[in-house]
This record gives sequence, structure tokens and C-alpha cells, in this order.
Amino acid sequence: MPPIRYEPDHKGTGALLVTPEMRHLVERAVEDGKAYAISISPDREPYSAGYIASFETEVDVQKIAGSPRVTGILSNTAQYAAVVEWQHDHHVLGRTVDFIENAWFPHG
Repeated sequence: MPPIRYEPDHKGTGALLVTPEMRHLVERAVEDGKAYAISISPDREPYSAGYIASFETEVDVQKIAGSPRVTGILSNTAQYAAVVEWQHDHHVLGRTVDFIENAWFPHG
């Protein structure tokens, strides 16, 4: 039996990274992350009811390392988001990154 040879298809792999199916998967991951972030967010004084309402998502195609890829961004636009994240040690967005990575890319 001849040895198995693998030759990577970089162009084909790159094409997969911008398909409608990939966009749909990224949209689902970002929306799952948003729901999780909302579920663990403080939304009481001194933050008011605006913190939860200030989560935004964006899915787009961007060049990363010279190649187009579907990307997803989850952000919080409240003026005090950095205070919630770091000063008060809620780490909502940091914990949400862990959630997305474990839900969508399990390490097992």
C-alpha cells in the first residue's frame, strides 16, 4: 500500500472561511455569547438598567493575516463597561470569551 500523502489546499480552506455557512456559525456563536453575557451581567445600581441593553454584536468579513475571514465581535457600549469589566471584577466579557470557546470549541 502506498503511503498516504496530504497536501493542504490553502486556497480551498481560505474559501471555506468566508462561506455563508461560516457566517451563520459565527453569528450563532456571537449571539450565544451575547445571551450568556447578559445572563451574568450586573444590571442594578450603580450600573442602572443600561448595561444589559448596551451589548452589541457585529459579524463581518475582515482580513486577518492577509486573508479574508468571517469575524464576530461582541461588545458593550455602556460608558462604564470598562469599570464593570475590570474595576469591579465582574469580567463579563472575559468570562464570555471562555464560555464561547468552551461551548463552540471544547477541549475534550
